[in-house]
Amino acid sequence: MAIGTELKSWARERLVGVGNITFPSFTPDFTALDEDGIRWDVQQAIRHGFVSTLAACETGLTFDEAKQFVSIVADEAKGKLVVTVTLLFDSLEQNKAMIEHANKVGVDLVQVGFPPSYYPKSPEEIEAAARSMCELAKMGVVLYPSPHYNFERFHPSAFPLDVLDRLANLSNVVAVEAGEAGLMADLAARIGDRVLVTSPIERFLPLTSAAFKQQYIGPGCYEALQSPEQPHVVNYFRLLREGKTLEAMEISWRLA
Repeated sequence: MAIGTELKSWARERLVGVGNITFPSFTPDFTALDEDGIRWDVQQAIRHGFVSTLAACETGLTFDEAKQFVSIVADEAKGKLVVTVTLLFDSLEQNKAMIEHANKVGVDLVQVGFPPSYYPKSPEEIEAAARSMCELAKMGVVLYPSPHYNFERFHPSAFPLDVLDRLANLSNVVAVEAGEAGLMADLAARIGDRVLVTSPIERFLPLTSAAFKQQYIGPGCYEALQSPEQPHVVNYFRLLREGKTLEAMEISWRLA
């Protein structure tokens, strides 16, 4: 893994293609994680042709289970997939504890999120919290301006854009994920020269790959639309990046 400002170059070279989500598997009695099942899912992600996988901890796991799950995914994916973790735990302290764990086990990216109970009084407070997480991460950081944080009181996009603009200057902030087209357009113009601007919504790709040069999509449950033998989403996005729009749209309409 690159460090410092090299991380931004690493992201532009490595995050090209489609990233999926790995969900935790459990033993038949639901009392423990199924390590073999989790490893099998990571292997399947590789077979699908994905370039990354998100270890989905926001799935009812205890914090100790989340750390164990992340360790398994990172170990199985090492050198084969970029591994991501979203920081959506019960407190900022747990977010930071997961960053420290991710640093140790070889996670490549963290998506910076905020706890459901987090209620900042100003954009500056949001920025301070986000910076503290970014500075703790010894890896790439993806900004995640989700509409679920209750930040609409600061900006109608649901996240204060000036804060994202300043965070994009940090050496390990490599991407931003936006789920809404208008927000993606704003961010592409505002910070697209410093970070990758992405959206996980595959139906946007004919526009976003052309207008915003989107080169990476994820995380998403794209297995629902393809198989290792017929990797439709992977091929669809590849064709769009190659400028073969009509061929890509043939796949898109089949998926529709």
